[in-house]
Amino acid sequence: MASPQPKGLLTAWMNIPPDYEEEFNRWYNTEHLQERISIPGFLTARRYLSLEGKPKYFALYELEEPGVLSRESYQKVLQNPTPWSQKTMALFQDFVRNIYEEIFSYGPSSREGAPYVLTVRVDVSPEKEDEFNAWYNEDHIPALVKVEGVRSAKRYRAVEGTPKYLAVYELESPEIPKSEAWAKARDFGRTSLIWPYLQNLQRNVGKLLFQLYK
Repeated sequence: MASPQPKGLLTAWMNIPPDYEEEFNRWYNTEHLQERISIPGFLTARRYLSLEGKPKYFALYELEEPGVLSRESYQKVLQNPTPWSQKTMALFQDFVRNIYEEIFSYGPSSREGAPYVLTVRVDVSPEKEDEFNAWYNEDHIPALVKVEGVRSAKRYRAVEGTPKYLAVYELESPEIPKSEAWAKARDFGRTSLIWPYLQNLQRNVGKLLFQLYK
């Protein structure tokens, strides 16, 4: 039987005081991700170190659908954190938690994930939203995924949190978004017409630190 295709995404972004980073990373890898991936409806759990952008750490959890987070199985864990989780989460700084639904996918992706990702969070002027989505799906992502070393891309719309839109690109190298080929693809099509209407742009290049998947 084929594995369920993820249609939801939970994201978490945070900094941590430097003195606690070692324990924070140990907690995330040995307890937190293990706990989350055991919850029904969680399909992958990945965490990253930001090589570009802030905050320093972020995590992406692929879900069967956003409603997974309303189920009793998740709420029970969320409302009854372990002592180690209580201690560690109290130290989070600049913490942002968003819930997304997938709206577009391009290129092959796998449970194993890629060694690097580029995440782009953005809002757009409401009067240009339809044009923005058409440009993203028809021009922008197809052009970027054709750049050598880009595996795939997915787009999401926020169910909870801001900015409203998120794109996640799977990369073979963190240098790809700095390349001439990327710059050329980025400017393809209607980019110059849409770019002035983008708002709250937040960009992170992340190195995969640890992952679990079903």
